Amino acid sequence: MDQELKQYLDANFARMDERFAGIDEKFAGIDEKFAGIDAKFARIDESFADVDRRAEAMESRLTALVEKTETNLLGAFYGWARPMEIRVDSVTKTVMGFDERLALAERRISELERKRAS
Repeated sequence: MDQELKQYLDANFARMDERFAGIDEKFAGIDEKFAGIDAKFARIDESFADVDRRAEAMESRLTALVEKTETNLLGAFYGWARPMEIRVDSVTKTVMGFDERLALAERRISELERKRAS
């Protein structure tokens, strides 16, 4: 009986070994698929890294262009504002001169009216 049991168990173990070998083959196929997926994810990661580098480069270029534009605008406004400031100062001085002359004329008229009234 021991011999029969041994043969039975050996046969069952052999059958189980065959099944496990088949399962191992399936897992090997799954591992290959995961390796392919991992390679695709690696390529996707490289693509994202490339996009990040390009976005950073574009940001740097845009920042430089904005700074250059700001500098040009400030220079243009200063070039326009300085002559305007000189003109405004000139007009202000002229108006102040007129104000002084008007005040002097008003005082003289007031004096003349007081003399007439007296």
